[in-house]
Amino acid sequence: PNKARVNVGAYGNTPQASKSFVRVLTVQSSPAGIAISGSAPGTTNYSTPCDAEVTVGLTAPQTATVGGALCTFVRWKLDGADQPAGVRTIDVFIDGDHTVLAVYSVPPPVASLATSPAQPNGLDGWFVSQPWISLTTTGVGVKQVHYRWNEATWTVVNGSSAGFYAIGGSNTLSYFAVDQFDQPGAEQQTVIKWDNSLPTVSIGLAGTKPGSWYSSAVIVSVSTTAAGGTITSTEIKIDNAAWAPYIGPSVVSSEGWHYIYARIATATGKSVQNSAGFQIDALPPVTTMTTQPATPNGADGWFICFVPQVRLSAGDAAGSVREIRYRWNEGTETIVAGSYAAFNAPVGENVLTYYAVDSHDNAEAPKQATVKFDDSAPDLRVTAINGPAEQWSGRTFDVSWTVKNEGAYVAAGSWIDRIFLSADDQPGDDVQLGSAQYNGSLAINASYSRTISITLPHGIQGQHWLVVRTDVNNSLLESDDNNNVKVSDGAMTVSMSPYPELQITGIVVPPTGQAGQQVSIQWTVRNNGDGPAVGTWTDKIHLSADNQIGGDQQIGTYTYSASILPGQSLVKSTTVTLPVVNASGDQWLVVKVDADDVIFEYNETNNSTISSQPINIPAALTLTFAVAEIAENAQPPIAMGTIRRNTGTAGNLTVNLSNDLPARITVPATVTIPAGQVSATFQATVVNDLLINGTQRATIGASADAFQASSAAVDVLDDE
Repeated sequence: PNKARVNVGAYGNTPQASKSFVRVLTVQSSPAGIAISGSAPGTTNYSTPCDAEVTVGLTAPQTATVGGALCTFVRWKLDGADQPAGVRTIDVFIDGDHTVLAVYSVPPPVASLATSPAQPNGLDGWFVSQPWISLTTTGVGVKQVHYRWNEATWTVVNGSSAGFYAIGGSNTLSYFAVDQFDQPGAEQQTVIKWDNSLPTVSIGLAGTKPGSWYSSAVIVSVSTTAAGGTITSTEIKIDNAAWAPYIGPSVVSSEGWHYIYARIATATGKSVQNSAGFQIDALPPVTTMTTQPATPNGADGWFICFVPQVRLSAGDAAGSVREIRYRWNEGTETIVAGSYAAFNAPVGENVLTYYAVDSHDNAEAPKQATVKFDDSAPDLRVTAINGPAEQWSGRTFDVSWTVKNEGAYVAAGSWIDRIFLSADDQPGDDVQLGSAQYNGSLAINASYSRTISITLPHGIQGQHWLVVRTDVNNSLLESDDNNNVKVSDGAMTVSMSPYPELQITGIVVPPTGQAGQQVSIQWTVRNNGDGPAVGTWTDKIHLSADNQIGGDQQIGTYTYSASILPGQSLVKSTTVTLPVVNASGDQWLVVKVDADDVIFEYNETNNSTISSQPINIPAALTLTFAVAEIAENAQPPIAMGTIRRNTGTAGNLTVNLSNDLPARITVPATVTIPAGQVSATFQATVVNDLLINGTQRATIGASADAFQASSAAVDVLDDE
């Protein structure tokens, strides 16, 4: 069988839609994108007799988009012969090989332009950074892109796109594309403006500059260039001031560092900033003089006793102080590096000349000050101490001493002399006995004497020395403070005085007592010492649960005045109230005589004695109310009651309550005192019965097994 094929290719300046060879049909499109349909589209094999007639029918689309371009059907060509225009269907049935072409009109290519940045980044359509130009195209088989700047030679780029950088200035870019049929697209033009100028701003400084600094005011000016561009603003900023338009040179005259900033802006949106710094040091440093002490401590501006220290401190407004220079009178100049100098003043009346020099060689005008120092000073010394050679401990006697001014200056002011008792002949760690104050002045080589009464400590004996320290607080400026103390020339022999020894020799207590009730007790105080016990003292009474002295509960005190001679006794008695808690069963009374140690005794540890017989206190309850009466309309209508037990607290204790007036006041039936507690509280609630019944007394009782009962009364006040 014969074979036929339709092949799409190129024909002249129009795309070949198809080529047809009868019998076997194959459809191809070049360029791709035109679909030719037929009675046997695709690839089809026919097995028919050679004499059989085969008809191939082809149909072309009216339009087709190829390479982004819209192509329009024109006519068919059969074996090179034009067919009627606009007829898109053709039948081929004659035996033989045939070529069938579908002819389309193709539009010219179109070029498009884009920039990066996409939009001008300056003013008035100007780019301030060099833009990248991208040319892209649409069309059938675009093979070239043409472009040129202004009227220059065309640049040809093979392919369907081109990319390049813009040139500086305002320039016209022309461009178009050519397709594979050598069909050019329309020429287009775009103005691209790129400001590639480099504007500058400079800061000028004018003044006297002996080194790296200025020693005069500085004239600041600003100059600019824009490389052919237009400068729209010039601004200046001096130190921390706000930006301001630059209208001409400025003068900066203040000391220290200064910073100048200048900036410009161009019509295309470019801005440039510059800065400059400089230092003005036209003024010398300033030195301040002080002394220690801050002011003269003598008359007529004289420093006395202590050497005054002169202190020079310098500061500079702009730079740093390099050195301080000084001299006394017309002597040699001393140079001290840095901004501080300290030194002692010489004796006498002297003139100090001083000044400072900064790091830029600016020297201060010399200053002068007169410093007067008299190194003569008072010097107090204790020259004599007069006291007894023998004495008894605890006794009062007179002591006198003499103080002399052995210095070269009058001692004036107020100071304190103090007397001590020493166990050795060396001052230090001694017992203070008394003091005396001196007010006034003491001339050179003059003396004063003082006499005071002192009392020796109790219980001492043996050799002791009297010590006197004058000006004990160093209130006076002296040439020597180390010689203000003196120890008596001879020792004083102290004998032990006879002292009383108080003891309790007997305590009488009742055999029984009730918790919360008073009992009478009696005890005997005996003086077993060598001396009389004379004075007023307090005995304290305690209750002991273990027949041992110590850790006991105090239940009373008894203060009295007495005079008990050695070997004599005194019987005392009083009443005490037994406690309602922590005291039940057998209890012993402990009495301590002179409990506050008012009377000095040889032995203070034997002043307590415990009774030989106990007092028995039964287990008991104690009931009390916080108020004695309550109105029946009280708010809140509650009287708080408390139940206490005087026994141990090992377990819970349930207490039964009774009430003889339940119509006027109510109480709970029972109250429990918890383990570990000595008491519990409860509420008694008053009843407002709206009846006229006057004031009535309610008696509340508390009872528990093995405990003595207790009761308390509350008066209920009628409100009708």
